[in-house]
Amino acid sequence: MADRRMFSNTVVSSDAFLNMSTAARVLYYHLVMNADNRGYINNLRSIVSSFDELTMSDAEELVVNKFVIKREKGLYLIKHWYIHNDIPTCKVEETRYSDDLKQLYFDENFSYTEKVTDKPVLETLKMFVKEKKKPRKRN
Repeated sequence: MADRRMFSNTVVSSDAFLNMSTAARVLYYHLVMNADNRGYINNLRSIVSSFDELTMSDAEELVVNKFVIKREKGLYLIKHWYIHNDIPTCKVEETRYSDDLKQLYFDENFSYTEKVTDKPVLETLKMFVKEKKKPRKRN
């Protein structure tokens, strides 16, 4: 896991984000800071339990509001990972969850989605590595 993470103002200043509880927003910041280089978190319960003010219902609020995607077996994924973070491909320590990435797609904003699109995550990331481009939409 890297020491540095970024947050997109587009995401964290959106009405959808600001309408969530303060606890859910705080948890989101901690999840992004603790995610691997593809946006996966495998220790959400540990993060929640390390704060007296946070509960698993705060995590569920993030899932319901589509800021975090719940995967199987306690695995979670930051939906807007590539909007927040632009990690050079030469510095990416690959995730242990590449099998899960095979089931995911990017939407038009390069947010993760489970809906089938013309941008499967792994193929899209490989394309950007070959072209040495960044997999995110510029505003």
